[in-house]
Amino acid sequence: MKGILLMMLAAFTLWGGFQGWGVSPSLESGQAYRASLAPPHAEAMLAKAQALGWWIRVQQGAEVSYYQGSERCAACAPALEGQFFGFPQLALDGAVSMVRLDTAAFRLNLRPMVDGGLLYELVVVMKQTLDAEALTNQIQQELSALGLILPLGLSFEALPLSARAKAPVPQGVRLDETLFRLTQAPDWPDFATLQGLSLSGLRVRAVVELAEGQTPSARFDLLIEGQGSSGMRTQVLIPDLLALAQDPAVAQVRAPLQPQAGGGS
Repeated sequence: MKGILLMMLAAFTLWGGFQGWGVSPSLESGQAYRASLAPPHAEAMLAKAQALGWWIRVQQGAEVSYYQGSERCAACAPALEGQFFGFPQLALDGAVSMVRLDTAAFRLNLRPMVDGGLLYELVVVMKQTLDAEALTNQIQQELSALGLILPLGLSFEALPLSARAKAPVPQGVRLDETLFRLTQAPDWPDFATLQGLSLSGLRVRAVVELAEGQTPSARFDLLIEGQGSSGMRTQVLIPDLLALAQDPAVAQVRAPLQPQAGGGS
């Protein structure tokens, strides 16, 4: 009897998560959904991904290394990344990480939440219509290989319209529309390719225009590629874009007028 009650409680919790977001328990083909998660342990995921033979991208500062499993790919380079960096894949940049999977039922991204502190988000673009329980079970099967366990009662929400269509940038965020839409997109690399943005793993190339005599906070870990009197061309972590565009030292963050080559996807 106790076991039946626990099962009913779990089902109610999962249903309630969807109802609370105004989302049907069925996740529809062609639609995108997301759920928030605690941050994964990057080093543990790296060890698992190496054992599984995944494609792995490791960025430390401006230096980028590629591995297939535990074997380093000496011939691999960022400029050619789109030609060899297949699924499943793990990208690491310092303490942040991104997992991308492509299955028959969905495309999955596990990535840092934009302006979400330490939280991560699980984003799925559905290729088939599944109910919540079936989707959660399939995701768990995929992620268990990395040692990740989904929480009970995982709540999905539909991605906002701004992820798929033009939308106004929030007031006080000095970020151009294309970069704002990147932060909301279900799949960052796919969106960047379509919009002509240049990515380097979890970073996007951007021009940061500065208020006179000001310098952005060091917490943004910008990789500066060029600097002038009123701004700099940088690689910015995508999850930091909204916060950077609200820093008092920053007048605007925008995409380069001419995208820089060699960023990979």
